[in-house]
Amino acid sequence: NHLECFEPGTLVDVFLSDGTRFLRIYFLYFDSQSCCGNFLQIEGNSLPVIIDCRKIEAIRKSCTAK
Repeated sequence: NHLECFEPGTLVDVFLSDGTRFLRIYFLYFDSQSCCGNFLQIEGNSLPVIIDCRKIEAIRKSCTAK
């Protein structure tokens, strides 16, 4: 799985097959049993984001945190 290539704390952009984008979120870990990636979105408040890996169209390492 492509999520296994990222270290925890890596800043990434995630693009889903339905067109939804999550930009500049932090990868936390991949749960192989549920096939979900766990991320943290920090925009004011910190929000957990759990994404089904089967719906990820593309993922890229984002630019350095600002």
